[in-house]
Amino acid sequence: MNIKLSRKQAGCVQIILATALFTSAFLQSIRSRDTVDEQISSRIGDAIGALIEQNESTVYDWASWDDTVELAQQRYDNYFVDNFNEDTSRIIQLSVVVDNANELISGIIWNEESDSFVALKPAETKNLSVLLQECGTSFTATFTNTYLISSSFISPTDSKVDDLTYGCLFFGKRIPDAALSEIFANLINNPKLNIKSISIQPTSTEAGTRRYSKKDLTIQGSQSGLFGSDVIAVRNKPIFSPYQLLIIGLYSFLVVMMKSRRNAKEEG
Repeated sequence: MNIKLSRKQAGCVQIILATALFTSAFLQSIRSRDTVDEQISSRIGDAIGALIEQNESTVYDWASWDDTVELAQQRYDNYFVDNFNEDTSRIIQLSVVVDNANELISGIIWNEESDSFVALKPAETKNLSVLLQECGTSFTATFTNTYLISSSFISPTDSKVDDLTYGCLFFGKRIPDAALSEIFANLINNPKLNIKSISIQPTSTEAGTRRYSKKDLTIQGSQSGLFGSDVIAVRNKPIFSPYQLLIIGLYSFLVVMMKSRRNAKEEG
């Protein structure tokens, strides 16, 4: 059975079909962006995971070292002078030791101006002690710079944590480090990703929880392993991508053309 449509009905059908095609293409472009975001998040997450694993392994090894045990027992006054140097600074840039009562025994930080580790000042120690979390965990803390801090119970090699501990060793690595910075730079320099900048920001500040733009890619600390900080990828583009703008433009052009043809037929 043949169904004849009036010109007006035919025009409406054309607009409906065009709208359906436009909606499908637009949703596909959004899904494509989501896929790119997942790839970016995965790459950053893998890099951060490797960094955390390395930092945790380092602090665990040092925490079971006999010299560190002696420091925790306050029997090794020159521990940092004898064992921390420029080579050590390539691995960590901050170290703090506390006893079982969580009282500070000693702490140092890498000073770039003097190219050496220097003792933490009393005021710095007080500020840092507030940021330290439960021993045995990894987290971030903003102290002059942002650090990935991993910690481990100080215990002799031949003992178990539950049996004998002398305190906690905290190792801090400034982030982003060279490896993360290189990965960030590669992502920023990829023209297909349209990323303006990538940074690591504290999850909360004195003023409260940070708020980020919805158009930017935010990788929360709980997702990346950086508990206490978020990774923010600022987009270097408007809300709509060039592809989405092209779809919108073609759709608008198509609708205008169909309306013009319909009006011309009606006038004729």
